[in-house]
Amino acid sequence: MLHTVGMSSIALLLILPRGFSEVPIFGDRAYFTYLGQAVLRGEPYYQTTFMGYPPLGALASALSMWIGQFFNVPTYLAPRYMAVGVAVASVVLLSSVTRRATGSTLAGTLAGVALAAMTWFATYALCTLEPKALLGLLSLSAVLALQHHRWLVAGAAAGLAVTCFQPAIVVLVAVFFACAWGGRAALPRTLFQFMSGLALGVAPAVLYLLVTGTGWDFLQRAFMIPASSELPQVGNHPFRFVGRLYERFPEDRFILVASGLGFIWFAARSVLRGRGTLVADWLDSDLGAMPVLTVGWLLFCVVNYQMPADSQPFLAIICFWAVWFVMQMATALRDNPRLAGLRIYTTRNTVLLALSLGIFAQGALSATRYELPVTLSIERKVVARLAPTAHDGGSVWAFGVEAVYVLTEQPTPNHFLRLDRPFAPFFDIAEPDGCKGLLRRFEAEKPEVVVTNTFRGRSACLNHLEQVMANRGYTTSVRHWPDRRRWTIHRRPSPAEHS
Repeated sequence: MLHTVGMSSIALLLILPRGFSEVPIFGDRAYFTYLGQAVLRGEPYYQTTFMGYPPLGALASALSMWIGQFFNVPTYLAPRYMAVGVAVASVVLLSSVTRRATGSTLAGTLAGVALAAMTWFATYALCTLEPKALLGLLSLSAVLALQHHRWLVAGAAAGLAVTCFQPAIVVLVAVFFACAWGGRAALPRTLFQFMSGLALGVAPAVLYLLVTGTGWDFLQRAFMIPASSELPQVGNHPFRFVGRLYERFPEDRFILVASGLGFIWFAARSVLRGRGTLVADWLDSDLGAMPVLTVGWLLFCVVNYQMPADSQPFLAIICFWAVWFVMQMATALRDNPRLAGLRIYTTRNTVLLALSLGIFAQGALSATRYELPVTLSIERKVVARLAPTAHDGGSVWAFGVEAVYVLTEQPTPNHFLRLDRPFAPFFDIAEPDGCKGLLRRFEAEKPEVVVTNTFRGRSACLNHLEQVMANRGYTTSVRHWPDRRRWTIHRRPSPAEHS
């Protein structure tokens, strides 16, 4: 209990100073928040929006918003409280998993501190409830359950995980094999408990799909269309994730490098020990399927890594192997007879304690010096000037700028919210008669403001829409944001201007 309280306090000290109430809501984070708002309003998830994530993330966000209403918390802020709770719980669970795997409380402390101090981990936790962060927590829950031979809990955690993010099938497969190996002495009973837990884990998502009647929409948006649009890009940049992880935040490089060395060390040692112990090493109950999970997420990153957020389920694993490497190095130093005179400085606990304090100090310094490139207050002011009629049901169309609807807490008039090139296959499903239908509706409604923003290339429909707006005399201005974001704002001319 004391260890849990201590790790929770450390996590909060390293995360909250980065700006809990002022982190802006951009990109996918805005879309995830909007999904929760849509579910809270009672709109069927897959008939209202196009993004093909499984429903657990949106359901959890909607739950946080429903609870927040009793405390007058805006819906766009409520998921942050749950997100911080998920982050803190992840730190505590990683600490427990590492302590169980290494037999060292200090090693567990170091792993938790390393995760809480990672810049990506902290900044994403402060924006909104990210499905991939929820997946990271559930993965750790499954690993801890495996370490304690709780097959029912492991199955439930794996089931919940696959309803967060499709590639979580990696977690399901790893947990299944670890259960089968760890409980092989009573295999039928073990598999029954695992499958029962799995059924309980997927039950909330299945019930939601049945109640809302959106099962077919789910299959289309979550599997069929993403497969057709993303399969041609699979494997185009197999090691892009390594460079992005290493270059984005220099302060995390020690953890990243130590993690790679730790996993290579483990894999090489298990191979050199021979085939007789290979399976036992990789499915060791004390490691809780960590090696198999690592291979699974590495394959995912090699095949289909797209953005920094994709690394979130992998961050805890990175910290685990970094600490494992430190443990092996510290043990080697301790056992080196040439360092007998320096034994007090080279004991394993001394090394772990020194690194824990050092990483905590570095993380605390980074957190206090962290400056938001733009604040939520500024973003709210821009949206208020941009969409003054939104609260009155005014005609504001936004594509790729979900923050307009998130911050005004209003539903979008368009089910399809993005006009980027990769999302074109969704358009014909979400909008009647596709792009032609959208252009006809534009001519009929003549929205006062149209805001566009593209992340992954312009679609032909966006080009057609902008051409039509130019022909109708819409004025165009650009709002630049940090990190190369840009909102293009099109305003309808007043009657006097038009005449």
